[in-house]
Amino acid sequence: MTIEPTMSSTYAFEVAFVDHHAKFKQRFNEAVARGDYPCAPRVEGRARVFTARDVMGIWLYGHLLDDGIPPAKAGELACELVELLRQRPDLEEVTLVRDAFRRRHVCAPDAIESLVKFTLGGSRPISIETWDLRQQHKNIAHQFAKLAARHVHPDDAED
Repeated sequence: MTIEPTMSSTYAFEVAFVDHHAKFKQRFNEAVARGDYPCAPRVEGRARVFTARDVMGIWLYGHLLDDGIPPAKAGELACELVELLRQRPDLEEVTLVRDAFRRRHVCAPDAIESLVKFTLGGSRPISIETWDLRQQHKNIAHQFAKLAARHVHPDDAED
């Protein structure tokens, strides 16, 4: 059994490029407490630790918040991405699909027809947005290698 590398929240937010939000860490923890981000990693010891998959989730979460998506919906979509990456860790693109009822869904580009059939009941999406994950995968892998297997930022005394 291999242990998946992790990093603490401050580093994870930096790697996900969401550290520019002055209070992102606090807002994230509040969202977790409210249940708006249901797939947040558990706190281990004194700090919450993130896998590469988790970092990708907060990357999407930060972008969606920037786009004006409410925290609960942004958290739901980010968790859909985290789950999708659990099944397909090397996925290079993800699609954000919006249906006629203004609901959004995350899926792999090759799974859109399945989403339409099983989730949307056959109704066609009104928009499909593709997000390229390749650069973020490279950045995350580089940062994990740089920070070693498990690194805790000094600001992460308590999350």
